[in-house]
Amino acid sequence: MIIKTKEYSLKFSDEEREISLLEDLVWVDRSNLICIAARPGMGKTSLTLHMALEYTKKCDKTIYIFSTDLCSMEIYERMIDSLAEIDTYHMRIRSFSAEDKDKITKASDSLKNMNIIIDDTTGLNERQIIDRLDAVDNLGLVIIDSLQYVNCSRKMELLAQESSIIARELRCFAKRKNIPVILTHKLNRKIEEREDKRPLLGDLREDGALAQDFDTIIFIYRDEYYNDISTDHNQAEIIIAKNRYGSVKTISLEWQRRYGKFSENKDRKNNENYHYQKQ
Repeated sequence: MIIKTKEYSLKFSDEEREISLLEDLVWVDRSNLICIAARPGMGKTSLTLHMALEYTKKCDKTIYIFSTDLCSMEIYERMIDSLAEIDTYHMRIRSFSAEDKDKITKASDSLKNMNIIIDDTTGLNERQIIDRLDAVDNLGLVIIDSLQYVNCSRKMELLAQESSIIARELRCFAKRKNIPVILTHKLNRKIEEREDKRPLLGDLREDGALAQDFDTIIFIYRDEYYNDISTDHNQAEIIIAKNRYGSVKTISLEWQRRYGKFSENKDRKNNENYHYQKQ
């Protein structure tokens, strides 16, 4: 896109509205390469699906989800769980009450009205992923779950070099399409050797990913996962550790384990002055 300042001006809406959590985490109308990183079990996939479902409330463009870990049906069922608020255990064993069946039907009908594509093809490299995305009309948001399962089109000596190539190609794609691209990343267990187990930017480096490759980096931390007597029951810290388009801070979300979903926490004040310890 080429802008001539003599011919261009910003457009404003007369409508006043509250900024949603989705817009706080990801700019929905501009290029943004986002990494959501956490230890296993923290809810990386659940958070990306939450963001995808929130996106459908703002835009009618297509969402493309590459699921390299879970199969497409599992992703679909997780979205049903989230929308219908069905116990994930009941979904797994297919044991539903009459009320559950009614809620599942309504959630399924809602998903039919959303432009979401779920692709569980494995073994793709970044170029093959981009080729598939280029064939999608009206694309608005891309989710790749997860970075570790994306192959690199060029064989390099170091994992960090391959991760940088993948990230760089996806960033160029995001810029060309002017859309956000979200990747999840599993952090290794070295975090758990520290007293404070909140992730740091340096933890990405340990796993072969570099903070400089991403526009936005988001960590997920749930204290009760490590601490049985934690006072933060069913609470999650969404740590925005790097943000090219805004401030770094922590957002508090409620973790609804039963439904495998995050929800906005109306009772807890978000920490707008969070000072992130960059390491």
